[in-house]
Amino acid sequence: MRVAALLSGGKDSVYAAFLSSIMGMDPEVALINVPEEEHPMVYHRPNIHLAGVVARLMGLEAKHFKGSTEEDLAGAIGSVGADALVAGVVASEYQYWFLQEACRRAECTLIAPLWGRDPEELLREYTEAGMEVVITRVAAEGLDRSLLGRTISEVAGRLLEAHRRWGVSPL
Repeated sequence: MRVAALLSGGKDSVYAAFLSSIMGMDPEVALINVPEEEHPMVYHRPNIHLAGVVARLMGLEAKHFKGSTEEDLAGAIGSVGADALVAGVVASEYQYWFLQEACRRAECTLIAPLWGRDPEELLREYTEAGMEVVITRVAAEGLDRSLLGRTISEVAGRLLEAHRRWGVSPL
């Protein structure tokens, strides 16, 4: 089975690819979307210019693609001959539907090991797995610029407090 990872270079897509490998489905190629919109609904945009570097560090071939439709993603999946796509979607029903639809069109299987998982549990898992996740952007109630440049393990307490107090995802 040829597995592709939808990779943004962010913590969720990297961890999903890691879990996929543990499950015996090693990604061989990273599909990296270069969003054309300022605020895309599906794809992670911050620091996307580093995703190719992250892919290489993970030992993956990097394949960049453009477009924001299910058909665009299906085309990218088909272009690398993938039978499965691993993605780091956690809670967005729209993103999950979008990925399912793209995989249906590409006739491949969606692997979403983070889907529906408790975000507090995932935050702990990222830290326990030794991930050095650096905060590069804040855009939620209860979080401010003082978090920038710090790791999630350093500020896990504040992230969890914001989650419990305002319902903000700690991820």
